[in-house]
Amino acid sequence: MTKISCFITMSLIISPLLLLNGIANSLQAGNYIIDQKNSKVEFNVKNFGFMNVVGKFNMFKGNVKLTENFLNTKIEGIVETSSIDTDSQSRDKHLKSDDFFDVEKYPNMKFVGKSITGDQNNFKVTGDLTIKGITKTVTFSGIKKDNKDNFQISCVINRKEFNIKYGSFISDEVQIILNLNPDKS
Repeated sequence: MTKISCFITMSLIISPLLLLNGIANSLQAGNYIIDQKNSKVEFNVKNFGFMNVVGKFNMFKGNVKLTENFLNTKIEGIVETSSIDTDSQSRDKHLKSDDFFDVEKYPNMKFVGKSITGDQNNFKVTGDLTIKGITKTVTFSGIKKDNKDNFQISCVINRKEFNIKYGSFISDEVQIILNLNPDKS
């Protein structure tokens, strides 16, 4: 579950980057923020090899600077690790401990986009994801969900690459799913 939280945090960081990709082709050039009320940063991880644990991060922010040339768009996102929510207070408390996210020492996860390929309907965003002070390059795949500039972006990360090693019964792979809605700032 802690692994899931880690992946969720990554998702929150990556969400702004994916959002930017969708904004570039359907919205006008300008600065956008991730709308927290209509966006979600979620994760999914297998526990005991068969049970899926789903969680989310409630506090996140992201900025997208949409340029005329979609491929030059800039994206950044930050997720507050203490906002992890798996619908279990005891599990969330453990995920916040040094066994998992160590929120006292590492209060945020961060994503900084480096490149975007594709178009607003089907795209990939590559950038640097930082969790627990460790930075790795990750790629998210995204699609435009509807005509209202809603986007879904996802990727799979290995939690152990970010020093989240607790729990041999928890899958190393965590799926991050971002459902994003941009808002002009």
